[in-house]
Amino acid sequence: MNRGDIKILVGDTDQKSLQRLRKILAEESYGVWTSDDAGELLRIYEAGTFDLLILDVRLYAQLRRQRFPVEPQAEHFPLIIVMTGEEDFPATVEAIKEGAIDFLERPIRVKRLLITIRNALQHRHKLQEMRRDQQELAFLKELYERIINGIDYGIVVLDSNLRIESINEYLKRKQRKDTSRSLGRPCYRFFYDRRTICNDCRIKEVFETGAPVRYKLVQKTAWGTQHYMEVEAFPLFDPEGRVNRVVQLIKDVTERVKLEQELREKKDYLENLLSHAPVGIFSTDSRGFIQAANPAFAQIIGARESSDALGLNVLEFEDFRKNGLDQKFRLVLEKGEPQEVERLACESSWGHSSICSLRCVPLRGEGGAIAGLIATVEDVTTKHQLEESYQKRIAELTNFKEVGELLQSTVDLADIYAITLIGVTAGMGLGFNRAFLLRYDRGSNTLIGETAIGPSDAAEAGRIWSELYEKKLSLKEIFDNYKETLDDKDVKVREVVKRLRIPLTWEEGLFQEVLFHNLPQNVTGASQGRYADQKLISKTIGSDAFAVVPLISRGKAEGVIIADNLITGKEITDEDVKRLSIITNQAGTVIENTRLLRNLEEKVEALRLAYLDLKENRDRLLRAERLSAVGEVAAMVAHEIRNPLTSIGGFARAVMRDMGKAEKAETNRRFLNIILEEVKRLERIVTEILGFIRPLTMNFTPTNLHEVIDQTFSMMAGEIDETKIIVTRDYQPNLPAVMADADQIRQVLLNLLRNALHAMHNEGMLSVITETVEDNIRIYIADTGEGIRAEHLDKLFNAFFTTKASGSGLGLTICMQIIRGHGGTIEVDSREGEGSTFIVTLPVRREEVDHEEANSRGGRREEPANSV
Repeated sequence: MNRGDIKILVGDTDQKSLQRLRKILAEESYGVWTSDDAGELLRIYEAGTFDLLILDVRLYAQLRRQRFPVEPQAEHFPLIIVMTGEEDFPATVEAIKEGAIDFLERPIRVKRLLITIRNALQHRHKLQEMRRDQQELAFLKELYERIINGIDYGIVVLDSNLRIESINEYLKRKQRKDTSRSLGRPCYRFFYDRRTICNDCRIKEVFETGAPVRYKLVQKTAWGTQHYMEVEAFPLFDPEGRVNRVVQLIKDVTERVKLEQELREKKDYLENLLSHAPVGIFSTDSRGFIQAANPAFAQIIGARESSDALGLNVLEFEDFRKNGLDQKFRLVLEKGEPQEVERLACESSWGHSSICSLRCVPLRGEGGAIAGLIATVEDVTTKHQLEESYQKRIAELTNFKEVGELLQSTVDLADIYAITLIGVTAGMGLGFNRAFLLRYDRGSNTLIGETAIGPSDAAEAGRIWSELYEKKLSLKEIFDNYKETLDDKDVKVREVVKRLRIPLTWEEGLFQEVLFHNLPQNVTGASQGRYADQKLISKTIGSDAFAVVPLISRGKAEGVIIADNLITGKEITDEDVKRLSIITNQAGTVIENTRLLRNLEEKVEALRLAYLDLKENRDRLLRAERLSAVGEVAAMVAHEIRNPLTSIGGFARAVMRDMGKAEKAETNRRFLNIILEEVKRLERIVTEILGFIRPLTMNFTPTNLHEVIDQTFSMMAGEIDETKIIVTRDYQPNLPAVMADADQIRQVLLNLLRNALHAMHNEGMLSVITETVEDNIRIYIADTGEGIRAEHLDKLFNAFFTTKASGSGLGLTICMQIIRGHGGTIEVDSREGEGSTFIVTLPVRREEVDHEEANSRGGRREEPANSV
């Protein structure tokens, strides 16, 4: 049969697995239909005809609940292969019992999948052949019933010479030979093409003994296949009682032998699977006697071998009765109700203890009658131990978190001590019975008992712990309650701790190790210990076993905490000491923070007082600086104005002296032009000073900087044309607009470009470059002039600083103020003799609030202290 004609329906709840199976089968040229939903699978199945169903065992169970018919004996019913994992083994067994032909273990391997499909299809083919043979047998049976009373197998009658006297049609057809001349031929010639009698001839034995025989034989056909026969030979006697004929009844059991062989292989496979399964599996009969058990089950119950469990009755086995499992098994066997137990303490009579989980389902026979049960038992001891350890660790971390939060909520040392001891003794905390805190006094080098928490005796402990258990108080609630009833709580242990004063003058001792070497100690047999302070503590607190951990803050000893279990007598483990150290470390950190906070508060107060003094002194200094600045500016202005005024005065007096002389008219006109130039110079100086002093008003609008630069060059075209300076412009394409005052930016550009022209002395190269850097736009104005001396760079933007023979020294200062008013910066990079580059950086977007603020301030500049 062509693979493309084979239709396979695949159902799996795992989408990834479903897609993988579809791909594999499609690559093998099978017709494939898939779904992950039981309802859809049922609709697809009812709408078509399929040769094979490959179903997840859980989907198979859902289909069965939806009354999906499983009829393996029906002629056109497809074969079923179930996909399963170890946890679904019982369901898999049930599916196979209902008619599934085979199963696939997850994860599914491609080779195993294809082999299983091939075997299933071969099996289907064999079943179809077997059905056809059965139909043929039925027909022959009907024929033989008319001939020899319904005998449905081959009949051969042999004479004493082993020659065939009679052979029925059924056997003739089975032999697939020319039987027209079979009569009179020796049986060994007819059946085996031999020329001599068989060496182990059983027919001859019947003639000799007169007793019937039954045997099996294997017959090879001309095509090399083997046929398995069951032969029964019985004698026919003549009137004298001698055997004169033998009748052979021959039955072809080839299919049955092959099926039995397949069943044996399946059985061996399942037995191997069971023996290596990681979970215990056993089955019983209807009376509860264990019929089969795997090694894992024997290991769980503590038996040496699985055979030791065989024959035990699950309804009477004492180990099961102790846990009430006999009643659950009875429900399965009597009512067919599946049972499940998630956690079960198992203690076997063989001395093995474990924690197990149990799942049990009934086994049903013909007619649905309960024939026994099958159960899986899994040893989950390690799993539960891990879960308990995990829960314990979570509780510990929660306690550490709550203690840490409480410690961070206070700066009072008494509260810090109390919270620490509550965390050590609370049931949801570390759970010690008692805890003592001894503070280290550095001045006297002595440990002094500070405070303690814990019951005085067993009666008080029982009352306190019962109250806490019933109220289920949190650590914070316990602390609040402790503060409210402090005078009534832990009176005796606090009296004990107050008596403790331990000088640390010995060269060695318990507290030397703990406090100065930071070594927590788990002390046992303290009263017999080697150290005197150890014996003193044991005698004072009345305990022979206790834990001692240091209380350290930033490497400095703050004290120790002693904890014991005097009331319960519970052993203190090294893990308990480690957890105790965690809490004391938290407390040490908080103590240090508290000390730092107090120091900080003291320093803040000192700084506040110092600030007040500094503020008063600063105000005095500012008043003096302002007077000095006014004088300095006045001197600068007087200096700048004096020279033009001197020139004007001198030339004016000369004009007045020679006004009436005709020969002096041309000279006077030249003098008047000089006077006009000096007046313009005075006007420019006054304009720059006023521009520096008065408030600057800015009007921010979206501005194209390329247009502003081009307009500035247009305004300077006459100045540039008179020189040999080459101008280059390198603009970034699609430069974004900026929020700016175009007139103010133009003023900055005019000043910078004119400075560049003056620096190059009428020849050189002037370059303007724009680029976007993150959220800013940069304008580079570079010249190849004389450059700026290194000692002048730091003063370049100071008011009234200039290196020109004429000029106010305010141009660059005003430029910086304008750019700052835009939220930008202006920088310079210059090398003497090579040229200078001024870099103007402006933000691409400014928040509207900034515009409003700038406009509301009127663009007022922030001058240094020495400017007007």
